[in-house]
Amino acid sequence: MTKSYVEYECQCDCGKIITRSQSYFKTASQFCCPDCKRPNIKDLTGQRFGRLVAVRYAGISKGNQTLWECKCDCGNTVLVHAQNLKSGHTSSCGCYNYECISARNRTHGETKTRIYRIWHDMNYRCSSPKHRSYPLYGGKGVKVCDAWKDYETFRDWALQSGYKDGLSIDRIDSEKDYCPENCRWATDTEQANNTNRNRYYTIDGVTDTLANLCRKYNMPYATISSRVRDGWDIVDALTLPIGQPHGTGQRMKEKRETGK
Repeated sequence: MTKSYVEYECQCDCGKIITRSQSYFKTASQFCCPDCKRPNIKDLTGQRFGRLVAVRYAGISKGNQTLWECKCDCGNTVLVHAQNLKSGHTSSCGCYNYECISARNRTHGETKTRIYRIWHDMNYRCSSPKHRSYPLYGGKGVKVCDAWKDYETFRDWALQSGYKDGLSIDRIDSEKDYCPENCRWATDTEQANNTNRNRYYTIDGVTDTLANLCRKYNMPYATISSRVRDGWDIVDALTLPIGQPHGTGQRMKEKRETGK
């Protein structure tokens, strides 16, 4: 059976070919293909977004987002969500990030060194909630100074300030930021003695941290810490041999206090 009406093959502005009857052009309120038949689509043709220039509307993504075909300054063509173009989230085909990484590696070539790992972790724990230690650093307002956002500046300071393998970066005032005036290279022991979680005890008129007292009396820190939590007197905890029955220190303390 032959058709009793005339159809026309048409090309939409987006490039898609569609077939429409003659009556379509008399009754339709919007002349475009189904993909383009969306209200309030702002024309971005010719507009620049970083390294990208919008070439043409490319329809709707599976997530119902407006797509634009864009040409990058490097020559590549990519499809980008309109909202990512407008927000600045996407400003190249990916070549910019690649160039940044290449330039960084080419500049110092030290991404696998210990100093670089220290620098990276220092910045990460102060800026990213994903870091396991963020609550103790960035979460408390601790920041890295602007100068140390640049790795090479930090590296030069480290090498001029006594950096050695086995030492780690330590803030002199644990309440202040990472900066040259507030940092040094320290051993693990020095770091432990500089934390605001230290416990101090006085023996014979001398006050010191529990960690230093354990070293002075040649006793394991874990054992003495456990004894103190169980109520032992600090002197008994440090001087009584390991293996004493649980509660010995508490009973000796009570005996001294009551005189019995």
